[in-house]
Amino acid sequence: MPVGFKNGTDGSLGVAINAMIAASRQHSFLGVDGAGRVGVVRTAGNPHCHIVLRGGAAGPNYGSIEVKRAAAALEKARVNPRVMIDASHDNSGKDPFRQPAVLADVGAQLREGERHILGVMLESHLCEGRQELLDKATLSYGQSITTAASASTPRAKSSRRSPTRCAPPLTARHRLSQRESTGRR
Repeated sequence: MPVGFKNGTDGSLGVAINAMIAASRQHSFLGVDGAGRVGVVRTAGNPHCHIVLRGGAAGPNYGSIEVKRAAAALEKARVNPRVMIDASHDNSGKDPFRQPAVLADVGAQLREGERHILGVMLESHLCEGRQELLDKATLSYGQSITTAASASTPRAKSSRRSPTRCAPPLTARHRLSQRESTGRR
């Protein structure tokens, strides 16, 4: 299963590279097996790791120069030299409306033959923007409580007239009936 490790919020790659190395190695530890018994659990390691470039305190790191630097650092560490670009966070200045510019730059790199980029991540929710988690009863369904996001549906995009509410808060009864109708628990 592919696993991505984001660069540090300061923009450094060291912690993510070390995480890739550690995750790719075999491990043995005391744990609980599938039958609920305590024993030594052994893992084979995961060779399908990659780094996620999210930008950092120094600014974005999705550009061609930064991608090449990251790939060189990964090759030096003898791990997968391919990267995923996070179009949100510090790569977009935490402004969801700047994500298309990040995508355009990544697309240009791919058209120019860049082979170290394996994909992109977008911050997207049903409703654009973000909301504070002050009272669960007042939360709007489908809107982030962490990073501001762009809307992922035409209906949500049309809700720009009401930036603080895309959908009314769900009542406990509504949540229960919704779970029952979808079979989710």
